Amino acid sequence: MSFILTYCFTIVLLIGTTYTLYLMLAYDWKQNHLFKLLEQSYILENRSEILAFIKRNWLLEHLLEARVPLASAFGEASLKKLTLVKDGDGFVTLLCLIIFPGSLEEARQELKSFDESWWLSHSHLVDGKLNFDFELDCASKHNA
Repeated sequence: MSFILTYCFTIVLLIGTTYTLYLMLAYDWKQNHLFKLLEQSYILENRSEILAFIKRNWLLEHLLEARVPLASAFGEASLKKLTLVKDGDGFVTLLCLIIFPGSLEEARQELKSFDESWWLSHSHLVDGKLNFDFELDCASKHNA
């Protein structure tokens, strides 16, 4: 009787362990896939630090979700650069800079559009760890 219980317990343990391993592998595959999407959508300055910060602060889904409203406000071809900034008190924020080829006034209007259509209703979810702004693309003005 004791042998049968031990055998049954071993089988249950193996099934549970196999299922847990399957879930872990599926989760890792999904995370890797999502991080590849992120890297297709954003330019990452200091890749390893930024990816670690995104993981630590649960920002991946917010950044992926922001792609559509950013494209709507700034255009599909807009470049988006992720960079870490630290304030005087040591607080670190992931800053998404949209490289904008137009004028300062146009960039402000596009950022306002993005803020009103999406960011203001989502910003409370990231605890100040993510923000969006623009950077004027001076190179495109010199090439024009």
